[in-house]
Amino acid sequence: MKQPQPSTFQSPVLGASTLCLLFLPWREAIKEILAQGFAAVELFCDAPQAHFTQLSAEDRRALKSFSSQCELSLHAPTFELNVASANPDARAEAVRQYCQAVRLAAAVGARRVVVHEGHMSYWKLDRRAARQAAVDGLSQVVALAKQEGVTIALENTNYGKFAMYETWQEWISIATDLHDPALRLTLDTGHGQIAGWDIAAVIRALGAQIAQIHISDNKGTADDHLLPGSGVVNWQAITRAVGETGCRATWILESGPFSSAEELRVGKERMEQYWTDPGTCVTARASVRILVSNDDGVHFHGLWTLVEELVLRHQVTVIAPDREQSGIGTAISLHGILRARAVTAPVAGVSAYAVEGTPGDCVSLGLGALAKESELVVSGINEGSNLGDDAFLSGTVGAAFHAFFRGVPAIAVSVSSLHSTHFDPAARVVSGLVDAFANGRLPRRVLLNVNVPDIPAREIRGVRVTRPARRRYNEQVREEEDARGKTYYWIVRERPDWEIEEGTDISALQNGFISIVPLRSDLRDEGCVPSLESLCELLGRTLSDSDEI
Repeated sequence: MKQPQPSTFQSPVLGASTLCLLFLPWREAIKEILAQGFAAVELFCDAPQAHFTQLSAEDRRALKSFSSQCELSLHAPTFELNVASANPDARAEAVRQYCQAVRLAAAVGARRVVVHEGHMSYWKLDRRAARQAAVDGLSQVVALAKQEGVTIALENTNYGKFAMYETWQEWISIATDLHDPALRLTLDTGHGQIAGWDIAAVIRALGAQIAQIHISDNKGTADDHLLPGSGVVNWQAITRAVGETGCRATWILESGPFSSAEELRVGKERMEQYWTDPGTCVTARASVRILVSNDDGVHFHGLWTLVEELVLRHQVTVIAPDREQSGIGTAISLHGILRARAVTAPVAGVSAYAVEGTPGDCVSLGLGALAKESELVVSGINEGSNLGDDAFLSGTVGAAFHAFFRGVPAIAVSVSSLHSTHFDPAARVVSGLVDAFANGRLPRRVLLNVNVPDIPAREIRGVRVTRPARRRYNEQVREEEDARGKTYYWIVRERPDWEIEEGTDISALQNGFISIVPLRSDLRDEGCVPSLESLCELLGRTLSDSDEI
């Protein structure tokens, strides 16, 4: 059923950037965009297509003619320019070229100029200084634009570790610092997706401030500039947010940069379809390359129940210990070689390896050699829960930690009984989490510990995000003698004494809920810091005194 849009708001103006057709001369690119029925064009004013130095007086007249046929905007040059540079001469050059774009826009009748806010210099990673430099430089551009009657639209960019911001709130604060109510924004969906932003939430928060929305898709890790629907951007949520807020932003297709005319047509059709019927624009389920491991061994049936579910939509490689490795935590083999042998997988289309090592070895070997392209690690399904503090002893969770240490997102999953019979619910909930990861609804840096009660799916009451419970360890050490009279020891684990509180993982399982605990590797105890800091001077004096002796 079609989702009606608010009666007070018409469908957005649809346009395309000449960046989509970068292989064409700019005039031919604009003609092709108009021939496809787009009502707006963004001219990418940079080499090799249409830099200022390449535009003659005749070219300017042609641009003015195009501006009478469509909604024309200019994208200021970006290649090798940085308005936030720590080098004042480089910064001045960026400002000069941005101002040239403003003057060109005024001369040819373009409505707005899209600019980037720049980034930190590689030799001076100082966000505050870079932001101030950007604001100082852009304020000159904004002042000129006001005189010329041209709108400036600040675009969110993706400069990785050199970026001046991480959140959209930090991005918008740069615009706020420019103190110009006429300043507008260009929201780039591809850049926002890579940054982990909730793009629909940004639209709801900023609404009328957004002049343009750059439409491109990606897989969530790189600025792929794919056609909408070819990656993990949630177009349904974006479309609905635009409709609900009455945001009048122009949609500018920015796939490419070497798209064909046919891809341009497909992009326009999808944009039109998404607007008229948001229910049809569910994000394409991207196939994820998954490394699956465990601590119960490569032949354990819980692992293969999980693989059977995941392989329906994703690419799966299994690398698991050749024998049970329960309770081994994050241990790895540093003083011996590792051997891996291929084994026959009981599930078609899956490569599987048995490793003479720990779960941590399996993940390290996979990400370092046998399955380097893995985008996600899933460990399990483990027989027996991994709750509270016990998670740090678990080989299942230990495998997930090793992925997390390497910057790869990971999920550890366990079923509560030591003689589990219901693995299917656990497999299905992990499949849902993987789909959410693929569609950008989970952070790229995530480590989840999932515990599922060993009951039929129909009896599970729901899913809860919880915190780890605390337990008191009741292990006993038994001392005995062997037949030769030599002493040996048994560590005997008694039934755990849990501190059961509402909101903990053990409480969720006892009440029939699936527990999901987001974990992190930062184990620093902030409460202990003041006491330690007060001891530092004393410890330092102790060392000095010992040197004097």
